[in-house]
Amino acid sequence: MAGKVDIFTFLKRRNIPDNIVNQLKDDKIDINVINVMTDEELGKYIEKYGDRLALRAFCRQITGTNETTVKSGERTTVKSSLMEKIRVRLQGKGEKADPDVGPGVGNKHAFKDSRRVEIGWLNFQKGKYYQVRTRQGGGTRHMSVQKTMTMEELLDIGKGLFFPNGKSAKGPLKDFKFDVRDFSHCPVPLENTVQQLYDQTKLRMLRIYTCSKEKDKELSPKDATIMLSDSDTSSEFEPTDHRPIKTRRKQRLSVRNQPRRYHPSRIGTDHPVHHIERSSDSDPAPNDSVQETNEEHSTLNDDAASPRGSEKEVHCVKFRRVNIVQDVLNVFMDPKVMEVQLIMELINEKALDGEGVSREVYSAFWELFLQQCEGEDERVPRLRPDYSEKEWQAVGRVWIKGYMDHNIIPIRLSPAFILSCCQGVSSVDEELLMMSFLRYLSVTERESVEKVLEGNLEEIDEEDLLDLFSRMGSHCLPSKDNIRAAIVVMAHKALLQEPKFIIDCFHSSIHNAVPRLLTKESIMELYENKRPTNRKVAQMIKPSNESLNPQEQAALTYLLRYVRSLDQRKLEIFLRFCTGSSVLCKDSIEVTFNRLCGLSRRPVAHTCGAVLELPCTYSSYPDFHAELDSVLSGDCFTMDIL
Repeated sequence: MAGKVDIFTFLKRRNIPDNIVNQLKDDKIDINVINVMTDEELGKYIEKYGDRLALRAFCRQITGTNETTVKSGERTTVKSSLMEKIRVRLQGKGEKADPDVGPGVGNKHAFKDSRRVEIGWLNFQKGKYYQVRTRQGGGTRHMSVQKTMTMEELLDIGKGLFFPNGKSAKGPLKDFKFDVRDFSHCPVPLENTVQQLYDQTKLRMLRIYTCSKEKDKELSPKDATIMLSDSDTSSEFEPTDHRPIKTRRKQRLSVRNQPRRYHPSRIGTDHPVHHIERSSDSDPAPNDSVQETNEEHSTLNDDAASPRGSEKEVHCVKFRRVNIVQDVLNVFMDPKVMEVQLIMELINEKALDGEGVSREVYSAFWELFLQQCEGEDERVPRLRPDYSEKEWQAVGRVWIKGYMDHNIIPIRLSPAFILSCCQGVSSVDEELLMMSFLRYLSVTERESVEKVLEGNLEEIDEEDLLDLFSRMGSHCLPSKDNIRAAIVVMAHKALLQEPKFIIDCFHSSIHNAVPRLLTKESIMELYENKRPTNRKVAQMIKPSNESLNPQEQAALTYLLRYVRSLDQRKLEIFLRFCTGSSVLCKDSIEVTFNRLCGLSRRPVAHTCGAVLELPCTYSSYPDFHAELDSVLSGDCFTMDIL
C-alpha cells in the first residue's frame, strides 16, 4: 500500500534501523494500527520518544484525525503530553524547552493584542463614492491598532488623518457627515471591533474606509439617478428608452460644474465596476450601493462625454463581444446617436461603464473591423455586398464619436483616407498619398516600390514588381520613365478611387465635426500623438505612492523593463489591458501594489481610471516576464471580475 510505503520511507528518513522497519512490516503495523497503539506499545518498536511523536504527527497528517495517546493509565491528547513535557523541562527536570513546540505556534497573532489595518478615504460625489488619492489628501494609511478598537474609534482616527485641523481639500469637517465602510464599500456598524471584522472577512490585512458625504449638497436618490429600461424593439442592441431626470435646474448645474472622477474597483482581466445608488423614493439599503443591473446610471456625468460640456440624454446600449461589429453598427445607424451620451455594457461580462467599458467596445470594434479591410500596416475599407450607405455612414459615426467622447481613433486606418473623408479627395497631396501607400503594401512590395522611387530600378526583380502591378489591375510594366507616375496613379486608385463611395459616406458623418482636423499637418499630428511607443508608455507609468518599499520598487522596475522590451503589437495589447484602448488616450497609468502570491498572483487592471494593480512578490524578472506574457497572450480583455 502507498500509505505503508510513505510511513516506512518516513521512518528511514528519521534514521530508524532497517530491522525495526522490517519488524513493523512483518507485524502489519500501519497507519490505522499506530492510531490506536499506546505510547508504551509503540515504544516496544521505536525506542526514542521524539521518533514516536514525529511518527504520530505524520499519521495524523495522513488520516486527518485527532489522535490521542495513553500514558500512565490516563487518556490524554498529544498536545497535553507535549505541555506536560515542557512543564517538566521548565522545572529543571529536563532539557531546555523547545521553542517550536506548544500552543499558538503557527499563529503569530494568537497572543498579540494589536492588528494592522489600512485606512482609506471615500468621498461621495455625483451619486457615488470615489476614493480620494494621495495628492488630494487621501491615499492609504497603515497603522497598528488594538484588536478591541471599534469602528467608531477608527472613524475618529480617519477624520484626524484626512481632515487635519478640521480641513481638507474637499472642505471643512463640519460640512460632512461620516460613516465607515469595508473593502467592498459596504457600510460597517460602528460598534464592531477590529478583531470581529478580521474574523468575518478572513483577510490578511483589513482595509477600512472613512466615508464622507456633504450635508448641504445631498441629492435624493431619485434626483441623482436616471432609470434606463431595456427597449421593446426587435433588436436588443438598439438604444434603450430613457426618462429625463427631474431635478431643479440649480441643483443640476451646480453638480455638473464639479470635475468628473471615477473609482473603478476591479482585476486581472478585472475590468471596472462603479458604485451607483439605486433610484427610488426612499433611501437605499446599505447593501444596495453596488448595482449589477444595466438599468440604473447616474446622469450627473452627462456633460463629461462631450468636450463642449453640453447637456445630453443618456442611452444605455448592450453589445455581444462575439458580434461586436454588427451590434455597434445597429446602434450607430441612427444619426441621433451623435446627440446622446452612451453608457455601454458587454453582455455576460461583469463591468459597469465608467469610460473603461466604452473604450474597450470601441477598441474591440476597430480591431475586428480592420481585419475586414485591405492593407498591411495601414488599411483602407473595401466595398462589400452586405454594407449599404447606412452601414458606411454608421462606421463614420463610430470614428467621430469614439474620438470626440474618448480620444480613440484607429491608427491603422490610413491617414490619407481619413483626410479625404474630412476635406475631400483633392486635399490629399502626393507626399501623404505615397507615405500611406507604402505602409499599405507588404514588406516585400514596399522594398521594391521604395527602390523605384529612389531611381534604383535595375536592382529590382521585375517579376516581383509585375506581381504588384497585376494585383493593382495592370498586366504590364510601364517604361522606366513612366514607372514613378504609374505608381502614384496606382496609389491614388487603391487608397482613394476604389473606396470613393465609402469616403463620401464617411464625409457625410464627420465633415466639420472636428474643426481642427482641417489640414494634413493636423491629421498627421493626431496620428503621431495617438501612436504608442515604448518610451511614451513607459513615461505614462506612475506609482500611486512616492515612497516605495524594496519589493514594490523591484516590481516597478520589472514593469518598466518589460514595457521597454515589447514589440509594437504587444505594446498595444498591454496598453489596451491597462486603459481599454490600444492608442494613447490617457495621460498616465497609475500603479498600485498588492502582495498576491502563488496561483492567485496576477496583475489587476482597472481600465476606467487606468490603474494597474501589480503584485510585488516576484522573485526575479524572468518570473515577472513569463507571468505577464501569459496574461497578455490569453483572453485578457474580457471583463470577468465584479
